[in-house]
Amino acid sequence: MKINTTYKTKKLGEVFTPQFIVKTMLDELKYDNFDSIYQKHIIDNSAGQGAFLCEVVSRYINISLKCNIKPEKIKNDLETYIHGVEINYDNYLKLIENLNSICVKYNFTDIKWNILNQDSLDVVNYDGQMDYVVGNPPYVRIHNIEKNNKVKNFIFSKRGMTDLYITFFELGFRMLKKDGKLAYISPNSWWNSVAGSEFRKWIIEHRKLRKIYNFGHFQPFKNITTYTCITFFDLSQNYESINYYEYLTGENKKYSYNDILIKGNFYFSNDNTLLQKIIKCKSNKITVKNAFATCNDKVFIKENFNSEISPLIPIIKASRSIMLKCFYPYDKSGKLLPFDSFNEQTKKYLIDNLEKKNDYWYGFGKTQGLKDTFKDKIAINSLIVSNNINSIKLNFLKSGTGVYSGLYILSDLEFEKIEKAIKTQEFLTFIQGLKKYKNGNSWTFNTKDLQCYLNYWFYGKEEN
Repeated sequence: MKINTTYKTKKLGEVFTPQFIVKTMLDELKYDNFDSIYQKHIIDNSAGQGAFLCEVVSRYINISLKCNIKPEKIKNDLETYIHGVEINYDNYLKLIENLNSICVKYNFTDIKWNILNQDSLDVVNYDGQMDYVVGNPPYVRIHNIEKNNKVKNFIFSKRGMTDLYITFFELGFRMLKKDGKLAYISPNSWWNSVAGSEFRKWIIEHRKLRKIYNFGHFQPFKNITTYTCITFFDLSQNYESINYYEYLTGENKKYSYNDILIKGNFYFSNDNTLLQKIIKCKSNKITVKNAFATCNDKVFIKENFNSEISPLIPIIKASRSIMLKCFYPYDKSGKLLPFDSFNEQTKKYLIDNLEKKNDYWYGFGKTQGLKDTFKDKIAINSLIVSNNINSIKLNFLKSGTGVYSGLYILSDLEFEKIEKAIKTQEFLTFIQGLKKYKNGNSWTFNTKDLQCYLNYWFYGKEEN
């Protein structure tokens, strides 16, 4: 049967793990010597086709044979101490096949594997039983999960648009013994997302986080754009500091819990002192907002419209500093104009190009930015490319000009002062410290980030 991999990635969150990551994680857990592995329970609760468990089985057999453990005892251990759960039946069958193919090389056959073809969220018989939990939990948003009520029963999943991988951290901790160890590779979004807030609270309260292995801009999963880290927990002791490793630079650093925690989020910056000052700045004299979101740019924004179409306003594509024209069906207060107020050519254009879903069918998909159209503003893109501060594009816009594909700044300060404040090494250091990665060795930022920085730069330094 041919498997629809696009469906499986989106719905089930399947992203299979490269071998070098599997070995790195098991090595860091010290699952590589007799004392650490012999008769120790280990589980992958999102086992897939066995990337982790195949390596686990290979190590267990090889190390046991080197230590002269009898073959019949090794077979019994494989059935007793190695566990897995996989929800997808096709993957489950392939997993068993892969494990058996490894064992055959050592003349082990008829292994009765303790591998379940179930939803891990329903499994409770491993709770408190595991010495190790390893894996690559599913990457899928809560709105893609049919049984989302089940997910929301987990403490870590009560806030925000939850990611299933965060739920699996709680599931993994539940499976561990009191001195157990956990290693997951996952997106690093839990550092500062709303969805990760309960998880971060748990980390601060329990102090079991030992190490983070951050891949930064490097994307280890083929054809998957996600920014990942490996997280290592050890329940046997409390940690006052966290070992932090950057894959691309080889940088090793230690952070105290106080260093990384800023207003409830985690940051691993080269200058966390600067981040503390900026993020905690209380001034709000400068405002930064998201630009128009028409949700149908090809209809509302063009290089040129038919001369009969009106009303039109100039608009800038902030991401590229390109001036275009925008059909703008709103008055100066941002209220949608009556459909009957348009001329016949405009009505026909709208009817031909838009679907009548509701009374506001001929308006933008979202109302953001509408109330500021008739204000002076500064448009800005939200991407720094290859650490080049000059890749930031700022444009002063007079009242009556729209902005899309970017952000805009509202301030009484002169354009030149705003531009000078942004095009600094300090701003670059701040944005890099936020760890919001984009393709092409780029960094992104949002309205809150830029607003905090500008208010700190012009008004907050006197607070410190």
